[in-house]
Amino acid sequence: MMNQELSVPLEKMVCLYSDIYTNQTNEHKVSQYMYIHYVDSSQCSPCALDKLYLWNDLILEFEKKGIHSCFIFEPKKGQVEDVYLSVKSSGFKSPVYVDTSYCFRKENSFIPNGILYHSFGINKKRKIVIIGNPLLNKKVKKLYDELVTNSNNLN
Repeated sequence: MMNQELSVPLEKMVCLYSDIYTNQTNEHKVSQYMYIHYVDSSQCSPCALDKLYLWNDLILEFEKKGIHSCFIFEPKKGQVEDVYLSVKSSGFKSPVYVDTSYCFRKENSFIPNGILYHSFGINKKRKIVIIGNPLLNKKVKKLYDELVTNSNNLN
């Protein structure tokens, strides 16, 4: 997966916000790096959404470093309404993109099914530069910190 170009078709997805999120715009920030967390239909979307608040501190820390976070949920057909309700009441400090047409998966068929491969960092050229979940793995979080530090040293 490393250095694969990732398609991020956010314009084909529904963008949702929690009640506390104030920066409600469908324009996705262009930044040097983007962190993407993808929850596919094999996972329990409502279960993952119930834990979104755990990401808030890391999202704010990433934003300060110039890393934009993007959360994409691909719910099962019967869970779409649950996803909408969960996001609204989640207290989450980032937009959530709901992929009901499964376009993310279709346009990135190289992504393995295992959830270990559903969290990644991409650069401005949309190439995957880091694989792993920084919330669950301190070594992955350190990689993001090093990535930003090294890119700042190049400027």
